[in-house]
Amino acid sequence: MRTARASSGVKTVIVLRSSSPSREKTMPNQKRSIKIGRMKFWFARGTEITLREQLVTQTILGILCGDLVPGQRLPSTREIARSFRLHPNTVSAGYRQLERENWLELRHGSGVYVRDTRSVLSIS
Repeated sequence: MRTARASSGVKTVIVLRSSSPSREKTMPNQKRSIKIGRMKFWFARGTEITLREQLVTQTILGILCGDLVPGQRLPSTREIARSFRLHPNTVSAGYRQLERENWLELRHGSGVYVRDTRSVLSIS
């Protein structure tokens, strides 16, 4: 695993997957993933970067590179929490942070959707 710090001070975690089947058996956390469009969420435990920060960073990178498109529905808090054995409050806190930063839109009773950031970026 590699940790990089961008010039803006944001830490990015890059988890390298081995193509070796025996290596995957020893790393059970890497087997769990949720695929959304062309993007997969992955979480590395036992690092200095919190799971919430990993969720936020992966989501932002997915939006910026076009893997997550405006209007696309993201997995529910419960779905991510169960799939990765995370506490639902961790996922919810990440989603709330992304909403405050105008990356996502939380629609009560409907789900979590990628916000169209082009209009927000052009204003600022």
